[in-house]
Amino acid sequence: MLESPIKFEGHLSKKSLMLIEQEHLIKDTLKFINYDPNDSLIIVKWSSKLEKKELTLALNKTSDFEYYDDNEFKNLELLQLESTEDHYFKLLVSKKSGESPRVKGIKILEKRTDRLIQELSLNCDYSVLNNLNLGDFNFDGIQDFAVFEASYTGDNASNIYILRNPESDNYFISNYHGTSLDFDYQNKIISKRNSCCMGNQYSTAKYRVENNEMVLISKECYKYDPIKKDFVLVDCD
Repeated sequence: MLESPIKFEGHLSKKSLMLIEQEHLIKDTLKFINYDPNDSLIIVKWSSKLEKKELTLALNKTSDFEYYDDNEFKNLELLQLESTEDHYFKLLVSKKSGESPRVKGIKILEKRTDRLIQELSLNCDYSVLNNLNLGDFNFDGIQDFAVFEASYTGDNASNIYILRNPESDNYFISNYHGTSLDFDYQNKIISKRNSCCMGNQYSTAKYRVENNEMVLISKECYKYDPIKKDFVLVDCD
């Protein structure tokens, strides 16, 4: 029964791979013996300095893939590092031969019991192992989470913001929109920035949250002026 996912830092030297726990002062370690990423069975020594124990573990590889390779799979579960006080999360990743993997859903599970609370359908780019971050995205004092959706031109990126129902363990996918959203928790304001035209134009907007919806407060648009060699305020089309 999972309490919280644990972060490890890895060090690889030739065929020696060492994973070191990052959560506690007295750190557990995992040592991979004669490590070869192509092996289907990997022998690991787990050492706990706190409990003064050492165990030898045999790990069976369940999946292995690269972007655009020939591997195919459906709803591969990837445990996410971030977790709330009550819940932890597993991405559901699928892939077709010759295509990049996609995040097709997420499982929300209860800590300490591993009970499945909810499963939500998504359709997002798969970026890295940990595609999820936490935050109070509707400023109600309850922790929500966001899943990376896609990257666009420049520094534009979007997330799917998933809000928790304050009256239950369930979550719902919000209608938040836009790229590069920034959350001002003190003033309860969402800021959005969108750049285009090879960085020669960008816009900024500010929103408040009403009934879990983004409500526009103000918007400004800027365009690069080659004579002034700076961005100038212009009308938003």
